[in-house]
Amino acid sequence: PGCGSRTIDPQNTVLDGEDTGQVLSMSDSSFSPLTGIVIEGLTVRNGRAPASAGMFLYDEAGSLSVERTVLENNHAVNNAGGATLQTSYGPITLDRVILRDNSGATFGGAQLRSSRGDLVVVDSVVTGNIASGYGGGLSLYTIEGSVFLVNDTVIQNSADPNWGYGAGVYLSAGGSSATFEVHNNILWGNTASSGADLYVGNRAGSSVTLVRNDLGSLYTDGLAPFETGDFDADPKLDEAGAGYPLLPGSPCIDAGNDLAPMLPTVDLDGDARKLGLAVDLGANEFSDPGSPFSIRGEVLKSGSGLPGIALRLSGDRSASKVTDENGQYALTWLPAGSYVVTPTDPYHDFVPATRPVIITDAD
Repeated sequence: PGCGSRTIDPQNTVLDGEDTGQVLSMSDSSFSPLTGIVIEGLTVRNGRAPASAGMFLYDEAGSLSVERTVLENNHAVNNAGGATLQTSYGPITLDRVILRDNSGATFGGAQLRSSRGDLVVVDSVVTGNIASGYGGGLSLYTIEGSVFLVNDTVIQNSADPNWGYGAGVYLSAGGSSATFEVHNNILWGNTASSGADLYVGNRAGSSVTLVRNDLGSLYTDGLAPFETGDFDADPKLDEAGAGYPLLPGSPCIDAGNDLAPMLPTVDLDGDARKLGLAVDLGANEFSDPGSPFSIRGEVLKSGSGLPGIALRLSGDRSASKVTDENGQYALTWLPAGSYVVTPTDPYHDFVPATRPVIITDAD
């Protein structure tokens, strides 16, 4: 009779290669756009092969989708320790995927390639992946499609420290009509010689848009990106928690772009994507129902908002924030109490130097 229902949990279905070969391979060369491959609710681990040790998916014209899946501890001698997903015409999606502790000569974690289809990675965590060359965590390549990287956490991946690049994310385009949209991500703490957190190969003339990311090291070899609201600060993650959730006081809380393309409606854990004043950065939304208050303000210079100013909150709770592209800030999920807001920037003096704030029963 089959199953009447299914609880989707990667821990329930585990494909373990036991270091003896490739774990999962599926392909369709029918040239039908009506075909497609969907992988959902799996753990794929301990693959060992020349390439694509954990997973290889190919569909010439159809779509590929990997959802709510863990790819871990897969190792390739050459390319793509974790996975290769490839199409010529169809779209490719990673949705709520954890990609961790995989390795390869290049593309240690996973590579997504589509000549004309869109590539979408949302609500995913990419961490601990290693490439002895370049592309430690994620590699995404298209010729004519669009790439969307939205609300992902990409940390602690590495590429060769002497000449490697793109340890966190390596984006590449083969044509000028390709576009890259990078919104609401944490791309931080990855290690490589160049473009450690984000490397964009867009010398063919493709456009790059970066909005509200916690972004450390960036390199582009083509047109300069359109960048707004990005900042570089310790994201303050709970490294012991599943999916690296945000800690109280993280500058990534309520710092995202509510109008981001492909914005997911839920986060990695299935919680509503927007729980505060704005979308959070990264794969997990933060909430603290016992601390419902906020402090909001702006930093002005000659009457205009000053973006990129670091703010430190001290008092009954510590937090940090960076002013957005309009010079505004919001320190949220605070309990009632006494606080001091202090702006810091080596190129500006502030009047007043600090601002005391008392919260009793309202923002």
